[in-house]
Amino acid sequence: MESQSSNSSVVAVYDSSLSAGLDITQYYLSNSMKGSTKQQWVICKSRNAESCHRPRISNPYAVVAYYETISVHFRGFKNAHPHERQARLPITEEILTKMCAQLYQPIHGRDGLLASVVLWRTIWRICLEYHTLGRFSDIVKLKRQDVIYESSTSPHLKIIFKGGKNDQYSEGSERVVAAHPDSQFCPVKLTINYFQFLGPSYVGYLVPSCTPQNKPNPEKAVHYSGALSDLKKLLTSLGYDSSLYGEHSGKRGGAISAAANGGN
Repeated sequence: MESQSSNSSVVAVYDSSLSAGLDITQYYLSNSMKGSTKQQWVICKSRNAESCHRPRISNPYAVVAYYETISVHFRGFKNAHPHERQARLPITEEILTKMCAQLYQPIHGRDGLLASVVLWRTIWRICLEYHTLGRFSDIVKLKRQDVIYESSTSPHLKIIFKGGKNDQYSEGSERVVAAHPDSQFCPVKLTINYFQFLGPSYVGYLVPSCTPQNKPNPEKAVHYSGALSDLKKLLTSLGYDSSLYGEHSGKRGGAISAAANGGN
């Protein structure tokens, strides 16, 4: 397409495979340059593979027009009607109780020490998200030295979060989780048993990936997609619709429980 209105010219080269987008770009680019008496522009389809990766613009007037075209596209995306997303349900005490019952069933031995790495890391992570209101990204970074059990005064966990989303100055933050002796999903008891499962010499990530031998890999934390898949499989096995839950369900459940009990 070619339009002449002066002696100056602008050439923009596009990949021939982008013909659908070319028509749109021509339309917006022509509108952005409409009324100008000092510009001429030509949009060409190039067959040269080396020149199709980015536009070549030889006239400064077209630079404004080109970026204005991009801006128009982004404004269109921004103003488009958003897709409605289904809100994820929170993890409840009932779900946590069923998870721990799954972990401590007789087939897994005393204190669940014969259970799988996947089952342990999934239940422990969700329980910790629930009681600390931590994000997945916070919990998955924890290593053995970041979680300290103290029995003085009253049993509790001292958990040190580092490099979180809100930790702008890398100062870290400490959270204390008290024991709940009457609870079937006491986070302190669960953590003590988890440490026994990992072994006294374990010093790596507490939400680890698995080695080919299905052992915890202390050097690598589980990926988000893998953790989400594990959670959904566990919820399905417990009789829940896993599509209604997500990685924030643990934190959301803890926040709802705290608010119901007077927390702020």
